[in-house]
Amino acid sequence: MKDGYCLKAWWSHRRRSRETCARRIERFLCRLREIDPRFENLHEVGRSMAQPIGAPIGRTANEIAQQLEENERSPDLGYSLYAVLPDESIGVDIRDGIWSKYNPPNRVFVEFEGGLSEELVELLTTDRLSRMLISVVEIFHPDWGGVETRKHLEMVGLMGTVPYASWMLYLPRRVEELPPLPSGVEVRPVGESGVLIVTVQERFLVNNPDHVRLAAEITNRLTAAGILSEPKEEERVKRNDND
Repeated sequence: MKDGYCLKAWWSHRRRSRETCARRIERFLCRLREIDPRFENLHEVGRSMAQPIGAPIGRTANEIAQQLEENERSPDLGYSLYAVLPDESIGVDIRDGIWSKYNPPNRVFVEFEGGLSEELVELLTTDRLSRMLISVVEIFHPDWGGVETRKHLEMVGLMGTVPYASWMLYLPRRVEELPPLPSGVEVRPVGESGVLIVTVQERFLVNNPDHVRLAAEITNRLTAAGILSEPKEEERVKRNDND
């Protein structure tokens, strides 16, 4: 597998304490371990090339709180945790607590490198990735999220902060708000006010023109319906109040 995959979610305008962030991260890492036990081995990224991998990520919120990086000079930068499996084939990047709209947004990234072993490639299924994405939604309440390939990101030309369809797309919308989508596209309700749009059930491949055309058609229909516009501030605040 040469193309890397990424599960991501974005949100903004949120101020959290280190302890609150740690509780949310604890819940998410627990979900990852339930989906695949290899996530037991996540380690902090080291501080230098001589120490590429640091200590194992803590299992409790108190342990995670001690590991979170805090920018004391600029507290609006919030808290961040970046971890990898020991072979560095998979990385987990979590940023939370950011308030200023001019800083990089809060986010969750789970990145799968293009050179995954056969054992790790089996993580790239609709079932497992959708469970990971739904876990992000239920714990972090993002403005949107999705699963994509790096090559598709380059092809689309959007640098990650604008919603668009790739393999999967989460939007905080009700099913009845969506326009009709192409045949074969799956729409799953997530909770009471969210949807997960699955473009294809098999692995999304950027060198498959049918996959690319289908994703573009979904994006075009959602854009024409005004679904991919920025969420209103009151909608953001309501979601961000959930913990």
